[in-house]
Amino acid sequence: MAYRVLLTRAAEKGLDALPRPLFLRVKRELLALAENPYPVDCKALKGKHKGLHRVRLGDCRIIYEVKGTELVVVVVKIGARGGAYRE
Repeated sequence: MAYRVLLTRAAEKGLDALPRPLFLRVKRELLALAENPYPVDCKALKGKHKGLHRVRLGDCRIIYEVKGTELVVVVVKIGARGGAYRE
């Protein structure tokens, strides 16, 4: 059962700012999230980011929320390791 992957404006900006090789890796990971929103290497975030998950790709992070009843993965932010968690 495939999920729809939606990107917020912040996630789109982060994706556009990535260098081409990393952009392609992130794109593949987003397609994989459509098939399985809870891959083995995903982690549930805590604190003020409760309800969100993250996938790590080297120094890049994909932060997303899964809306299971709607079969939607909302990518909140894509960015470098430290900046991805900032509001």
